Amino acid sequence: MTYFAGYQSALDYWFSQHARRGARSTRCDTLPSEPLSSCPPDPEDFSRRGISTEPLHLIVGKADHRCKRRGIMCHVMTGPIPKDSFERISSDCWVSSPELCFCQMASTLPLIDLVKRGFELCARFSINPFTRDIERSDPLTTTRSLADYCARYGSRKGADRARMALQYVLDGAESPMEIAVAMLLTLPKRHGGYGIGGAVLNDIVKLPRRTRTGATITYRGDLVWRRARLVVEYDSKLFHESPESIERDSLRRNNLLDGGWKVITLTREHVRNHVSLDETAAQIARAAGIRNPGVPKNYAKAREALRKLLLT
Repeated sequence: MTYFAGYQSALDYWFSQHARRGARSTRCDTLPSEPLSSCPPDPEDFSRRGISTEPLHLIVGKADHRCKRRGIMCHVMTGPIPKDSFERISSDCWVSSPELCFCQMASTLPLIDLVKRGFELCARFSINPFTRDIERSDPLTTTRSLADYCARYGSRKGADRARMALQYVLDGAESPMEIAVAMLLTLPKRHGGYGIGGAVLNDIVKLPRRTRTGATITYRGDLVWRRARLVVEYDSKLFHESPESIERDSLRRNNLLDGGWKVITLTREHVRNHVSLDETAAQIARAAGIRNPGVPKNYAKAREALRKLLLT
């Protein structure tokens, strides 16, 4: 018996230590053809694969292939489905690909929660499940791959919400706080953000070195608005770094300023205090050349909800 896990169960797998990052396994666009009622799985078997959230979400190809068993929720999916929709994780188990999983979760998650999941799927970090440390890792997917899959997903349930959320997702976050800062600054005000769109996460900035060799200096900015030549740096240890680090950051900032770039620094204290962040965000908007639009009626409530999602 072969099982196909999707929705929250697939999400569990992709954010577990078992997920294959960077090295894609076999993928397929075949729907399950066997009725689960003939051999219902034991949810405990899936916990060894990083899938532990209850209920276990399984996909079947026909309505009469579902099984009624405590701890299992069946979802009927009929073909044809886009290429590479499922990825093999063992001899008897497939999971929804990160791209299909994003579209499936679009039918169950609020929009902003889905945007956050999109950032996480496209991030260059993972959380060690044992130490909770942030570790550098390959992204599970990219915004380009998500957009391509969403286009092929057609008019299925969740497709429109997935495409809507994807317009706010950025590639390459390297920590949960980078995701929080990016979403707070770039999301439209109707969703609780500051509406400073057009940024790129961890973008490369090249500065010509003014020497006879003509060599360039290369920096990577946390958030970069290229057209405005603006770099926003998030520094959670601004007041606790070594003298060498402070000197290096000062030189970096001076070189960026000398190269015609504007630099604004955010600290953890800025982000945690919404009054301070309001002031800094206004500075960033002016530096980015973005006019401050009117505040929608639901802004205070939307901002509180967004901050709760990202900072608690």
